[in-house]
Amino acid sequence: MVEGASQMRAAVLCGPMDMQVETFPIPEPGPGQAVIRVETCGVCPSGLKILKDPSHFPERLWRVPGTLGHEVAGTIAAAGPAVDALAVGERVVHGPLVPCGRCRLCRRGRANFCLTSRDQEYLATGFAQYMLVSAATCLPTPEGLSDDEASFAEPLACCLNSVERAGVREGDTVVIVGGGTMGLLHLALVRALGARAIVTELDATRLRRAAELGADAVVQAGQSDTVEQVRALTDHRGAEAVIVCVGAAPAIEAGLAMAADCGAVNLFAGTWPPTTIALDPNRIHYKELVLTGSQSSTRAQHERALALMAARQVDVRSLITHRMPLEEIMEAHRVYGSGVGLKVLVKPWGVQ
Repeated sequence: MVEGASQMRAAVLCGPMDMQVETFPIPEPGPGQAVIRVETCGVCPSGLKILKDPSHFPERLWRVPGTLGHEVAGTIAAAGPAVDALAVGERVVHGPLVPCGRCRLCRRGRANFCLTSRDQEYLATGFAQYMLVSAATCLPTPEGLSDDEASFAEPLACCLNSVERAGVREGDTVVIVGGGTMGLLHLALVRALGARAIVTELDATRLRRAAELGADAVVQAGQSDTVEQVRALTDHRGAEAVIVCVGAAPAIEAGLAMAADCGAVNLFAGTWPPTTIALDPNRIHYKELVLTGSQSSTRAQHERALALMAARQVDVRSLITHRMPLEEIMEAHRVYGSGVGLKVLVKPWGVQ
C-alpha cells in the first residue's frame, strides 16, 4: 500500500486520438508485485500508432478504455508480499516481461518472443502517477543517471536488439535510414560500438542534427541519386549493415540497395499504414543478403542499455526536446507525431 495517498491521475485511451486524464485509486501490489511512482514516461512511436488507430493492432496490445506508456523510470512506492529484492524509495526502470525460459523461443535465445510472456497482459500504464508491475520487471537505475535519461532504457534496448540482429561489428559501416529520435539513438549506439555511421534523412534539420551528433556522413534521402551517394561513401561496396528506422516502403527499398555483399538489412520500424515493397529476389540470392526485423528487447539488452548510458558511452540528453505534464498528454503525442522535436517526455507529477 502506498503511504499517504489513495488516489492518482492517469491518462486513459478512450479511442482514436483520444486520451483523457482521470482519477483512479492507487493500485495495491499483490504477491510478487510492486508499485512504481512514475517520474518520467517517454512517448513511443508504437504507442502513437496505437493511439491513431487501435483497431489495426492485436488486442493484446491495447484495449478501450485502457492505458499506454512503457518507457518508464521512477521509484518503488510499495512492494507486495514475497518481494525481497526491492525497497521502497529505490530508483528503477520498468523492463520487459519476464520470460518463462522453457518455451521453444526462450530455448532458442529469443526471450523477447517468449510464448508465455506474450500471452500476458502487455498494456503498460506509464502515463500515470503510479504503475502496478511485476516486481521481476524492475531494473535498478544506475547511480548518476537521471530519471529522464533512464527512461531511454527501453528504446535503447530495442536499438541493441536491432544492431545485434544486423550483426554490427566494430569497424563496420552502418547506414541508418531515418534521422528521427530512434535513428539518432541508433547513431549514438553505432558510434559507441566502434562502427562508422552514415545517416540518410528527408528533413534537412534532422540531417544537420545527425551531423552534429557525430554521424560520419549524412545524405539527403529521397533524391534520385541517394543510393549512389551512399555507395560512393563506401567505395561502392555498400554497407555491412543497414538499419531502416522509417516505416515506409521507399525507405526499405533504398535500404536494400545500400547493403554490401553479405550485408544485413534490419527493418527496425514497423510500416504505417501497412504496405508492401518491391523486392528483387536475386538481390537477396546473389548478394547473400540477410533481411531481418527486430521487435522489443530482452532483459539483458535493458541491462546493457543502462550500463552504456551510465558510462556515458551513449549520451541521450541531447535527444530530449520536450518535457510535458500528464495533463497535456494529447499535446505530447501531437508534438511527437509532428516531427517538431525529438524525444518527448511526459512528467506525471509536473514539469519542474
